[in-house]
Amino acid sequence: FARAQVKARANYIGVGYRTEFEMPDPAPLVSIIITDAHKQDNPLDVIKNILSRTRYRALEIIIPIPESLMLDDRSLTRFSIGKISLYQMPYFPASSTSEVLNKAISMANGEVVCIYDASLKVKQHGWLKEMVSIALQAKVGAVGPAIRLRDGRLWHGGIIIGMGGVFGDAHKNLPKGNHGYFGRASLMQEYT
Repeated sequence: FARAQVKARANYIGVGYRTEFEMPDPAPLVSIIITDAHKQDNPLDVIKNILSRTRYRALEIIIPIPESLMLDDRSLTRFSIGKISLYQMPYFPASSTSEVLNKAISMANGEVVCIYDASLKVKQHGWLKEMVSIALQAKVGAVGPAIRLRDGRLWHGGIIIGMGGVFGDAHKNLPKGNHGYFGRASLMQEYT
């Protein structure tokens, strides 16, 4: 890392080495855009899960939501922690997903944008810090987490272009505890 002038360290985790990149100080603002929050039983539970299970605090949350389903601003204020801003972005139901995301990204104040599906649940407090530290590295265009199903199987361990004709998910349905070929399902990967 020193030769490449990258501020990072590698730690052995039993199946290989895990790289931890140093974060700049101050940490950059991250704009979390929560998609499909209105499809959840209680959209406020999504915000509560993110805020209660995320240590990273340089963030704002943008919630694109159909205009007819706007949340009460008093409800949103209840979940505000410190200087974290919460915004609703109304849109018309006929809007395409790309139109909605493009509009939300244009509202974002963050140096880093995180598109977060409302059906997910945060499990590890350091998830956002790790993703941001990787996203800030030279030649990195996008970062994604490993996503597990309720039964522990790996649902999404990265996207590989060309797999299955167009693209495919790495390590899909790998059982919890199975580290994959040479531990690759448990280690940070780079895919194109």
